[in-house]
Amino acid sequence: WTMVMFLEYQIITKTADKAGAGTTAKVFITIYGEQRSTPRLLLKRKNKRTFDRGQTDTFRISSDSVGDAINKIK
Repeated sequence: WTMVMFLEYQIITKTADKAGAGTTAKVFITIYGEQRSTPRLLLKRKNKRTFDRGQTDTFRISSDSVGDAINKIK
């Protein structure tokens, strides 16, 4: 039996300010660490548009701890 801690991750994204930048699609990330990875995490905010051209968005997501170090985010 292994105990897994939950953490709150803060994810900050910056969408380019160029023609064609931005999306209305659902955007997911996976955080990979030295011990494990999170499931696919949906980046969304209640009642707020996200990923608009030139916009910075901040998300707070609770998920499994991936260990002491994050190796990559995909």
